[in-house]
Amino acid sequence: MPTADRFVGYSMGPGYWGKTFYIWPPDPRAPVGNPGDALYQAGDWRQRYFYNKSGGALNSQGDNNSSNGNGSGNVDAINEVILNTGTSGQTLTATSGTQVNYTAILKWIKSGPQVLPPNLRAGRVLYYSSIPDDVNTANGTTQEKFDKGFWKSYIDFVLGIGSYTGTGNLYGGADSWSVNTASVTTSDLTAYNKFSWELVAGSRPYMRYTDSPRRPRLHMWFGPLSMVNFLTLGDVSSSIGNWLPGTSNEAHCWQLKAGMNSVLDDVKNNYPNDFAGLVFFAASQHNGVRWPLGQNYQALKNALFYPKQLLTTINGGNVTTEVRPYTTSSLTGHDDADIPNAGGSTDPQTGLAYAFNVLSPSTISAAQSVGTGNGRRGAQKIIIFETDGVPNSYRTPTFVQRGYNSYYTLSGVTSASNGNTTGINYAYNVIKQTVKQMATTATTSGTGADSGLSLPNAQARVYPIAFGDLFDAQLAPSATYRDDAQAFLAKCAEYGGTGTAGATALPDAQTITGPYDQRITRMRDCLERIFQSGVSVVLIE
Repeated sequence: MPTADRFVGYSMGPGYWGKTFYIWPPDPRAPVGNPGDALYQAGDWRQRYFYNKSGGALNSQGDNNSSNGNGSGNVDAINEVILNTGTSGQTLTATSGTQVNYTAILKWIKSGPQVLPPNLRAGRVLYYSSIPDDVNTANGTTQEKFDKGFWKSYIDFVLGIGSYTGTGNLYGGADSWSVNTASVTTSDLTAYNKFSWELVAGSRPYMRYTDSPRRPRLHMWFGPLSMVNFLTLGDVSSSIGNWLPGTSNEAHCWQLKAGMNSVLDDVKNNYPNDFAGLVFFAASQHNGVRWPLGQNYQALKNALFYPKQLLTTINGGNVTTEVRPYTTSSLTGHDDADIPNAGGSTDPQTGLAYAFNVLSPSTISAAQSVGTGNGRRGAQKIIIFETDGVPNSYRTPTFVQRGYNSYYTLSGVTSASNGNTTGINYAYNVIKQTVKQMATTATTSGTGADSGLSLPNAQARVYPIAFGDLFDAQLAPSATYRDDAQAFLAKCAEYGGTGTAGATALPDAQTITGPYDQRITRMRDCLERIFQSGVSVVLIE
């Protein structure tokens, strides 16, 4: 057979799927040679890339898993170890990860078509600097240990073992040629993923022709698609979070950033006396001041895209420093608020309280780690409050009343249902406090005069903006909480001095929906109209 026509030990998927060594039926011969050899050598992929649960070689003529409850001598050992799954629907099972030949898989990943880059970085975030030869984190430099930990977790994720056994990762209702497409249920797994029958030990075939395990959908495919899916999980210990860089075109969040980025250029060029700050809110991921009040517009733009811990360094001219989205080789320990990406639930009262603290002329709030303060006492102040969701969690805001030194503190996060009235009322109260008249005196302790941010000739204002899919009747015609979210924002506008009493929705100009480019344009136009209303100090939030 010509070299070009020989089987090379993998299948290539469409588009961004990458490649997989999963082949059914498997090659019945014992593997020879090594993964990555110039020519593929015959061999069963199950024996090449996996061990039995004791860490030894798989053997189709023996019972490698006699403790599984099915009885010694009645199990096709290779299939039972690799393909029997229990209740979650994955293709693989394992005990403490000893079943996987990580060294062989890594060598295979680095051979043949390179479906993954030799290093992966974006938006000043470094995911891995190399593809290692093994996953032994007891050896190597700190960076090598990080890489080993990353690749072990990614391989586990693709194979569906260890911390990644849940059906919410890469698994759909995988199918089998012998039955109709099946849902992932315990009964289905018992019926179709077991390989037990009465045979004399020592005469078992490598498979039977009626064997029909569920075919992988995306799991067991190594490539860009599963890698991006892996990066959206974040912390391995909880399998939640998001590691995608702040520069990624993630969902509709990117359109918001692009619009804000454009508006900041407009503010810089046309409103030279304005100060601006940036606050993120998303419980429990983003809660705090992203960038303090000032006129460093490039810093504000950088804060939209790059890790928070690097902003000062980047603003100083650094063009190389990166951060890992984890601080240990077990891929844990990183602050989820560092990378500016989508994550967490909606707690608007938190963002509004931090916005108050940023704009406040308070000279003592910074020491409380609740905001920068030091806003100009004689300048008009506004909050542009953008959200893409309905309130569904909250931190309890406590107003510390000390005249124009007043500020808010916040409790820990409380999860709640969509449209929770406690969080909504907290948001209303912060807005009502914001638009009160500013006191003429201040104290540094005790209870001082009540104080908002308005001046006799310059009322503080709150401009809410509805952004994204929830508010798009064409894209999501049956969205359950659209009316609730619109009514909430309309009430925020009323209390913030920018809306009509009794309104149940924001004006069309403050509802940012539509196709990709339209959202960017509508966001830019909306903010420019707000700035042209005569305000002099702004907080973009």
